[in-house]
Parts: sequence; C-alpha cells; structure tokens
Amino acid sequence: MSGKISSMGTRELIRDLLNEQNGICPLCGKPASFRVCNIDHKQPRSLGGGNERANLQATHIECNTRKGNGGIVNPPTFGGSVRVKTKKIPKDLRFSTATVNRMVKEKS
Repeated sequence: MSGKISSMGTRELIRDLLNEQNGICPLCGKPASFRVCNIDHKQPRSLGGGNERANLQATHIECNTRKGNGGIVNPPTFGGSVRVKTKKIPKDLRFSTATVNRMVKEKS
C-alpha cells in the first residue's frame, strides 16, 4: 500500500506495518504486538520526513520514545532500523555565533 497516514485508520496502519515487518520492531529487533506499538517516522517530520508510507514503521512505544528525533538508517545486514547517534560538542568547545564571526574577522 502507498499513500499518507490519513488514507487508513491508525490501528489498521499499525497492523499493516507490523505484518510487513513480520511482527518485529525495527528499532530493537524484538517481537512486537499491536498493543504496545505506535507509528514512527523513520525520518522525523521535524527533520523533513513526510507521512508517506515508505517513511513509516511500527515500533514499540518505548523504542520510539528513546529514538526521539534521531535519524535512522536501515543496514542491509540487519534489515531493520537503528538509531544514528551523534556526539554532542563539549561545552568548552561551543562558541556563540558572535564569537565565531569575530574569529572569522580576525583571520581575514
């Protein structure tokens, strides 16, 4: 099936997605049941992802919460999805925009 989330009810969509995923949560790789799953955007909407069927997956509610706004990839060896972790910049290495602009001016 293709289309947007609104083309079918949420419960039916979760059941459909779980069926396509062979009843496995793509974030943790463990069996998932309809009662403990929700719809996850593989590419978060806040990062440009849409409601297209290809961008949706059924995940454990807890896994989806842990993933947050992290982007994900689908490794070919696993066939599921994992979170791409990004490293935070240490506080002592963070600069404000004004500081960066001043540093650029000084180098020019």
